[in-house]
Amino acid sequence: MMQPQSPTPPLCQPLVASFRNFMPPLLRSAARLLALGICGVFAPFGMTLIASDGSATYDEATLRGIVFIDADRGWAVGDLGTALKTEDGGLSWRPLPSGTSRPLDAIGMFNSQRGVAIGGGYQPHTQIGVGTVIWTDNGGETWKPAETEALPPLRHLIIGLGGICIAAGDWSPAHGTAVFSSRNGGQTWDAVLAGVAEPVIGIAGTVDDYVLLADNGELTRVRTEMPAVKVASPQPGRVSVASSERFFWVDRSAGEDRSSQLASIDGGATWEAIAGSAKGSPPLKTLLYANQRWTLAHASPLLHRAEGFSPFQSSVAISDVPMRGMFRLDIDRGWAVGDWGTIAVTRDGGQSWRTVRGGKSRPAVLAVAATADQLPWSLLATESLQNQRRVAVVTASDDPLLRSSLALVGPATHYVWNRLSSSQRIVSPQAYSTCRTAGASPAELLSHTLPVVLVLDQHLSSAEKSAWTQAAVDLGVKRIFETGRSNGQVLHNAAALPNCGKLAGDVWNDALMLLRPGTLAPEALRMGTRFDAINDQLSTDGLAGFVGGDRRYVRAASSSTSRRHLQVLQARTGETAWIESMLVSNAPIDELVKQFEANLPRSAPDNQQRMVWRLIVASKATGNAGLHRAMLGQAARLWPDQPLGRISRLYEDAISSSKEWEAISAGALSLGGSASDGFVQLAGGPGVPVSRRDSVQWSPFQKTPFQASAVGADQPSFTGPASLASDAGSQVRQATAIDELEASPALPANQPKMRSVPKDADRAWAAHPAVRVAGKSVDVASLSGNASVVGDAWSQQWAKLNRSTLGPKTIAATWVATRPYLDGKLDEPIWQSGHRFRLDRESAATVQVAYDADFIYLGIRGPQLENHESTGPRKDAAAKNAPQSNAKPRLRDHLSDSHDRYVIRLDVDGDLLTAYELEFNAKSETRDSADGFSQWHPTWFIALAHVANETVAEIAIKKSDLVGPLQTPGQHWNLSLLRPQPGIAHNAFALPDPERWCRVVFD
Repeated sequence: MMQPQSPTPPLCQPLVASFRNFMPPLLRSAARLLALGICGVFAPFGMTLIASDGSATYDEATLRGIVFIDADRGWAVGDLGTALKTEDGGLSWRPLPSGTSRPLDAIGMFNSQRGVAIGGGYQPHTQIGVGTVIWTDNGGETWKPAETEALPPLRHLIIGLGGICIAAGDWSPAHGTAVFSSRNGGQTWDAVLAGVAEPVIGIAGTVDDYVLLADNGELTRVRTEMPAVKVASPQPGRVSVASSERFFWVDRSAGEDRSSQLASIDGGATWEAIAGSAKGSPPLKTLLYANQRWTLAHASPLLHRAEGFSPFQSSVAISDVPMRGMFRLDIDRGWAVGDWGTIAVTRDGGQSWRTVRGGKSRPAVLAVAATADQLPWSLLATESLQNQRRVAVVTASDDPLLRSSLALVGPATHYVWNRLSSSQRIVSPQAYSTCRTAGASPAELLSHTLPVVLVLDQHLSSAEKSAWTQAAVDLGVKRIFETGRSNGQVLHNAAALPNCGKLAGDVWNDALMLLRPGTLAPEALRMGTRFDAINDQLSTDGLAGFVGGDRRYVRAASSSTSRRHLQVLQARTGETAWIESMLVSNAPIDELVKQFEANLPRSAPDNQQRMVWRLIVASKATGNAGLHRAMLGQAARLWPDQPLGRISRLYEDAISSSKEWEAISAGALSLGGSASDGFVQLAGGPGVPVSRRDSVQWSPFQKTPFQASAVGADQPSFTGPASLASDAGSQVRQATAIDELEASPALPANQPKMRSVPKDADRAWAAHPAVRVAGKSVDVASLSGNASVVGDAWSQQWAKLNRSTLGPKTIAATWVATRPYLDGKLDEPIWQSGHRFRLDRESAATVQVAYDADFIYLGIRGPQLENHESTGPRKDAAAKNAPQSNAKPRLRDHLSDSHDRYVIRLDVDGDLLTAYELEFNAKSETRDSADGFSQWHPTWFIALAHVANETVAEIAIKKSDLVGPLQTPGQHWNLSLLRPQPGIAHNAFALPDPERWCRVVFD
């Protein structure tokens, strides 16, 4: 049932625009609301279909799964919980009440009445995957949720007889597997320990004999009542597996060579490499029927057809939009589903296709970024939710979290861009879920999507921006913008979206809750023009306003702005100011908590968690440790069984026993010093007083006549006055100069640890390894879960991190008898023989650890850091390798997130949640913090060199500034080495990623 609505009248636009450039964001938002109230705006909101139970199903949601039981009756499912049914061979479709808004990936029918659909999404804050299984016993007229028992997101399904089915998807820590079976039509499920310790990205065969394709490319054959057998070793780039009787086929796409496929003609017992064509977009999935092979191309409407093992013999466009899934009933009849709700049918074995639903839609705006968190979410929300234009996004990996985030902007599509020359493994911490890079080129993506506006993320390289710009201009894209530029439009987060009762920044922050918990959206999105064929000033209704009502780019109107939406937005105008006042207030924490408890109920219920989350993250970003901890406690108290409450409680428990937070609580630094301490304050010259801000400590590690070489001498001695000139000849720099301490609100006293888990706590949360690791520092017994599968859940990265024996995840800190010189060469014996931890499997960055009675030493070697401030030609090797001068005193914590930098995290209490952080860039500028707070003021020194395209750093940290035991039985440290992308803040409020950590044991 459609709900008609009139378009937005133009009368309001001048009223809103006239004040746009003369008011701050909050007043601008209020002016918009006033204008809306005066003009009575009724703007369109996406086309919806109202199912019989009253739930809304987007008509244009991407469809991913389809099945038919005969020539007439079929079902299809897709994003936003979409479920459809046909009874005339697919010529017409009607919506079904699925009862869920989560994505559905696959559907199977046992007969005309019984069926099951699977899918799932991810929770904000925790990023834990939540599986969705619905089943029907009346042909899909109604659907019921299955007893999922904390199932992970499921994406692949095999249907058998008598209600037996097999489903696979993300790895589940709660079950120790990624494969599950049901014997009652999907109502209940059991874990299948198939010997696969990875997410499953493909499954083919029968319920009694099937082949699993793991995310690392490994193939495993599973047969009933027989041990699982590995039939093919891991191989990056394998993307799908298909079967027909005893014929199996595996597609490969990532990497320079996309031609090596695998095939089996004996049910998966033996496999043969098959050469094929590597031209065009990589394969998305393959469907086998008898001896015929159909393959869908990624981000493309093309279907490639072949016989047996032969190369593709023909290609045909199924529709005008990219397709996602297929089903073949017999030699002649088949169906395909894809973007914008498109469905097509063939009656001649795939030689020709007829689009019966959708098929003509195009994205008005296509946004491109390397990662999902860098997409312009406020712009996507404005164009889609407010202006009713279709939007699509492109990233460099098939991030499973992105689909859940895209639901925030309504029906939208996502494509993968082949940014890298080889596959890139990206680990999502929620359930061992990984992503692959196996995408199309810019020209291929643009030719198949045909947007009118292209928006490029500022963090892309110059070459990447140029490639996209050139391809877009060649294909007739009208406008090209780049975020971060100041020569264009500014979209403030306070911009109102009356159609959905939100602010533009709400959608951006909601997306980051899922994609990068612990980070906030910037105050505004700035966009500059790279190319503009319209040659007209940007209209007040978005970047693509020039398309008017063109139905190729604009969805039909179906709902109106409600009075409630306007009332909610009017109440929202003061929230940002209130949050900012909380952050800068000098009032005692107890008083701030009382103000918070009084003001929170005045906010709309669906906005209260967003406000608390903003306070948690912003208080950390501004260094307000007391408010940060108080808000964690509030979130844990208010929403104990929801993701924000659970992760807040986890962090609050960790803080209660955190060694790093002891340093924050102390918040003190010994100022000044004496020669007997081994540190000498530099004089400002004759008659010039020494400023505390300009004071630095003399390094005991430089090659001077005053250096004491033996550790036995407590500290080096000095003769004569220290001078700046003598220090300038050394590459050693004190990392941070002594600075005035800023007053910080008093921290609340340690509160009792919240050790009890609610009886109805989500099993997936309780069983998550990160929760168990953090629980070891508080009370492991409080964490519920199936103890019988804990070993399986820890069997991979978490288990490696938990081992005490030396290996890739466990390194030994070497005791040194002679203090090393810090010269950035790493040529002492301790660095030649010590154990190394590699940043990740793709990077060459490594870190080593040594120590003596007074200092912890770190040796770091990795790809060369770039100087972000350099705008001229690259310096020659001699200039790059010249010693750096300390002649100019540096302020402490000069480093910012905009720098290319290495970040060392030291977790001394083993919870993997709180850690000391030391950062440095190519200019030896540094920043240090304890769990993100600058109240920690350690003494540390760094010597940096750039040689042969490498950055080499030697670091010494005063051991007394690192609270935490050494050489204590049962104790260890965890260490992480990161190189964040410039401009991206550290993700400070998320479950840890085990691949980024190693264990440090002290010999």
